[in-house]
Amino acid sequence: MLLRIFSLLGSMLAAASAYGQAHQAPPGERNDIRIVIDTSGSMKQTDPHNLRVPALKLLVNLLPQGQTAGVWLFDTQAEPLVPLGIVAADWKQQALASATRIHSKGDYTHIEAALEAAGQGWNTPPSAGEHRHLILLTDGRVDVSKNPQDSESSRERILKNLLPRLQIAGAQVHTIALSNKSDQELMQRIALATGGWSEVAENAEALQRAFVRMFNKAAPPDTVPLKDNRFEIDAGIREFTVLVTLRPGAPATRLVDPMGTEMTGKAVPDTARWVHEAGFDLITVQAPVPGQWKLVADADPANQVMVVTDLQMVVPSVPNVLTQESGLEIHASFSERGLAIKREDFLGLISVDVQLTGPSDSKGYSMTRDPVAAERFVWRASSPLPGEYALSVVANGQTFTRQARQSFRVIASPLKVETRRDGELAVITVTPDALAIKPESVNLKATFTDQAQQSRPVEIHPAESGWKLELPVPKAGEQGVVNFTAEARGADGKPVPIALKPVMLNGEAPRPAEPEAPPATVEPPAWPVVAGLAGAINLVSGLAGYLIYRYLRRRNEAAISALIQKLPL
Repeated sequence: MLLRIFSLLGSMLAAASAYGQAHQAPPGERNDIRIVIDTSGSMKQTDPHNLRVPALKLLVNLLPQGQTAGVWLFDTQAEPLVPLGIVAADWKQQALASATRIHSKGDYTHIEAALEAAGQGWNTPPSAGEHRHLILLTDGRVDVSKNPQDSESSRERILKNLLPRLQIAGAQVHTIALSNKSDQELMQRIALATGGWSEVAENAEALQRAFVRMFNKAAPPDTVPLKDNRFEIDAGIREFTVLVTLRPGAPATRLVDPMGTEMTGKAVPDTARWVHEAGFDLITVQAPVPGQWKLVADADPANQVMVVTDLQMVVPSVPNVLTQESGLEIHASFSERGLAIKREDFLGLISVDVQLTGPSDSKGYSMTRDPVAAERFVWRASSPLPGEYALSVVANGQTFTRQARQSFRVIASPLKVETRRDGELAVITVTPDALAIKPESVNLKATFTDQAQQSRPVEIHPAESGWKLELPVPKAGEQGVVNFTAEARGADGKPVPIALKPVMLNGEAPRPAEPEAPPATVEPPAWPVVAGLAGAINLVSGLAGYLIYRYLRRRNEAAISALIQKLPL
């Protein structure tokens, strides 16, 4: 009996430690994620079953610990649902409980007030390693009073005043329009101007998928490939979480480990957590058995397997919106515990492939070693066709696999924008495509917003093949943004829609000194949790459990190290 107690206590210690360390932000990276949800009366029609509640619960469950997050509701005005704070167990508990307060009783749709409230504190550019994301869900248009002119003025303030402030603050605004009647043009302009992502959820059932995509934008997780509902778990993975998207009437989800043991929502072992809500299952397994796992559920592109591991594939994010002229370049590298892996005997065993699914087809490519930086793998494509793309990067290291998934859009613009530096001036040239539009019909305007969030119009001069703008380069360490509005007509005389990405101007700041690496520390076991669970277990039992924990930790570390050792010659 005593041995069983020792074993149980050791497992609790290991599990408590793993839970505290899991789902943390990457070293040196910090995400500030703010969510605003429409509660106006029109939501009774667009979301009659209030599926905003499980959609928010899903996002809350997915948020990694250690990030900063907050949730606001808005209609006539904005009010906090979950105060801005560090994501931890108590924050998540409060957020999950508060989600049921989402309603559809508001009179108006005050988008300006929502963005103002959620953007509080973003008065200066983000510090190094900080990423700011604002997720806006609405089904309507700017509507602030019974007077239409008030609403139009509010919309103008969003575009002319609030939007440049969000740009200078480095905030990416991701928009979800839950209705074809919403102001999609405004949503798209906000997302494009801030480098965010925009989409239309055709119905409330599509909300959860939209929220998953927004989560992947704001806090990209480490994943392993899920193919034919099977996935491989290696010895270096401390924990994995399976997200299963459920359609109405879907059968109960099952998960089968490599030894054939089956897990269901009604039979969950002590090493697992199972969250079931309308529309999704979220299954987390700690200290999983290495090998091939099987998911018994309807296959769905939104399903994914997120992992907690020290051995990571690092794929820098592709901008949410690209122009054809910018081309596409993908990099992949590997790290262990945040340190780049440069060993040739490890990198030489890895193959990295790209799957690019676009508007018309899906093609696979092999990444090659970068001749400039041999520790990186690289793949380049020039002039991709306009449309929406899904990108999957998969690494196969013989003893492990890793995956990174992203999505982006490519836009074609009849106006080409290029920036160069001429001494202390930033020179921006705009060149029309004479085959797509009539150059003489172009009406081009530009506004510059500086570090102090002061805006002014920019004079545009005729150039040899288009137009030219000249601006002083911002001071070292400062930045500014140039926003464009453009109108033109095609050869047939009809108006041509034109979307131009903003141009960010950055002053060259002195290169900061590399900080000294902090000494390695060992996370202490979660003693308060153990104390509450163990109760009357005496000091001897606690010591035995701690020794077991240390043993399990060393075994996991040994498994990680083994993954990056070359096989014997």
